[in-house]
Amino acid sequence: MNKPYCGFKFFHTKSFFSPPPVTLEQMLALPFPKKPVFAHESEIAHKARLLRNIIEKKKPDSRGLLVMFGVTLTHHLAHYHNRITFETLRRLKDRLPETIQVFEELLREAGQICVFNTFSGILCSENWIARFQHSKTPEETVINCVAIARALGFGRWQLVNFQPNKRLELRVSLTPEAAYLLLSKDILLEKTSAELFLQGATIAIMQLAMRVNWQNPQSFDREQYRAFFKGDAPWKISHETAFKTTYSNVIISR
Repeated sequence: MNKPYCGFKFFHTKSFFSPPPVTLEQMLALPFPKKPVFAHESEIAHKARLLRNIIEKKKPDSRGLLVMFGVTLTHHLAHYHNRITFETLRRLKDRLPETIQVFEELLREAGQICVFNTFSGILCSENWIARFQHSKTPEETVINCVAIARALGFGRWQLVNFQPNKRLELRVSLTPEAAYLLLSKDILLEKTSAELFLQGATIAIMQLAMRVNWQNPQSFDREQYRAFFKGDAPWKISHETAFKTTYSNVIISR
């Protein structure tokens, strides 16, 4: 310590075990895991990169907000959102466990509202249409929504499978929600359906894909939101969180 240099000595001991060298043939014979193939990955990555570059060049106004693509965007620390969300969830589990289901539904609805308002606003904006045109098919709507989510920093969203009006499967590499729970090591919260925002967002993407004609879109107001989600969203959720893997899987199906 406190010297201008440091040194190391390497030497064999009597108990040192030196494994035999591995040949190239042996390495090639190893069962390497197959890399998953995601649908439309190059198109999603391209659109996300362009959108992110546009957002990063835009300076916020005096309120700290980014007004662009016909909507208002914010850049804030995910930790701030997660701390409020999951600390509330923890306290409810301790003190009012009977309210947990209602609170989880509210968090899920936050994801629905975000996609319904923000994503639809971007997809209908003149800036988006000038660069990417209107979505012509439900699949193209899903592709665009996944690209927007990735550009806005929701995580590395990837499209696994989409069957119109039947099934939507997304894989997301470590969402901000999952990252917070992994770092906090909160066993109590790990046992709940933690990524509720992600679940709601995925439901909303399916609804936007199947219920909107983007060549002539309707107004995205409160009445339209109620028509989309209040008792008229017949989707079941299957969700595997990223506690034991490096990704989360969300499947929306009939």
